[in-house]
Amino acid sequence: MSIQLRPVLERFFSYYMNERNLEKTVSCVAENIISIGTGEHETAVGKEAFTRLYRQEFELAPDPLAFELRGYTEHVYNDNFGSVSCTVHITQFPQTPDELSFDGLLIADIVREGQQWLIASLHMSFPLERPFHWFIQMNYSADSSRQIISRTQYEIVRLLSKVLPGGVLGFYLTEGFPLYLINDELLGYLGYTYDEFRAATGGSSLDLLFAEDRVLVQQHLIKSLADKTECYLECRANRKDGTFIWISVRARKFISDDGTAAVICAIIDITNTIAFQEKLQQDISRDVLTPILNRKAAVAQIEESFKYCRTGTFFILDIDNFKKLNDTEGHQTGDEILQALAKLLLDAVCEQEIAARLGGDEFILYCPGLTDAEKARQKALSIQTAFAQTVCAQYPHIQLSISIGAAEREGDDSFNQLYTKADIALYEVKNTQKGSYKMNIDEKKYGQCQQDRA
Repeated sequence: MSIQLRPVLERFFSYYMNERNLEKTVSCVAENIISIGTGEHETAVGKEAFTRLYRQEFELAPDPLAFELRGYTEHVYNDNFGSVSCTVHITQFPQTPDELSFDGLLIADIVREGQQWLIASLHMSFPLERPFHWFIQMNYSADSSRQIISRTQYEIVRLLSKVLPGGVLGFYLTEGFPLYLINDELLGYLGYTYDEFRAATGGSSLDLLFAEDRVLVQQHLIKSLADKTECYLECRANRKDGTFIWISVRARKFISDDGTAAVICAIIDITNTIAFQEKLQQDISRDVLTPILNRKAAVAQIEESFKYCRTGTFFILDIDNFKKLNDTEGHQTGDEILQALAKLLLDAVCEQEIAARLGGDEFILYCPGLTDAEKARQKALSIQTAFAQTVCAQYPHIQLSISIGAAEREGDDSFNQLYTKADIALYEVKNTQKGSYKMNIDEKKYGQCQQDRA
């Protein structure tokens, strides 16, 4: 009877590589299995040790891999014993055109136990460079006796397969986060040569980071990796030219041979992504017609300002005779006037002040911390004067002007309460002297004003 051993090997690697199924993998080996890998940590004698070794590997690298047996040969010595040798070509799964791959040399003995053929010895070795040296050009290595364990090299390949092309950074989880490696891609992100980088950092990975981010990143890594092996963060990294880039960092912790905690990071430059997100957020926050905030964004920012400053003055601005302008000069001219007022407001606001268009010809301005009534009046007057000089003069027959009602925030006034008080003040201006300004009114008049407007 012809005996073929290849199906035994195919079944083993299917369970081991494709399915990453520990129980099925172990079912393919004999009780006294001897398994030898390339590294000193990859040797197991007996099924129990074999199970323990492979369980660690599956936990470390759970993703499936594809395999192909190449150059296969076998020798069957008798009805109960044979040996095989081949090259095992390993790739990402599913396979991709730019797949990450490497080859290992396999020698195995296969024995019959009862009705089953089982693997009794398994020796799989890789070239000394190991996969992670094939795929990553490492230029930085700390002067240290610490060694990265061989199984971690496999983990680096697994991690990088998700993010290539990308930067690679390795450091020890000790004071200063001393570096042990960096790749050309990350050096390219930062604009350094290897020698320049080493001179600039002094061997500390924290020196890579934007100064304002260092403490937060350090705290996040220490806290996150205290009870788990992987974490993710986004931060800024300094470039040689004095600018910075945004990077995404996926960090993985492991233990070096001397027991020191170390971290390997896969890094991607996400500066363009961040810029796009900021532009998208800005577009969502801006008024469609004018270059200032819309109502939703303004309300959110004003309410946020209440958290750090309880006082302030709120203004509502309304263009007098705006309907007449649209009727006589056309809506395009009306749009140009709205845009001009928006620009005047942007020119008038300080860093913490918030200007927005609520809709139609109604605009608002909020000045956190402004409680001086005279300064508030001068603020309103300067806007009215600028509008008269730059806009109204173009259409003297329309009699354009700006009416402004204002309210000072008292106690814990909400946005709606502030708006109501300023709106009542604006209503009185519109009904008494257009183009003027009024701060607050007696809130007892609120009910009467609402009835009049109805």
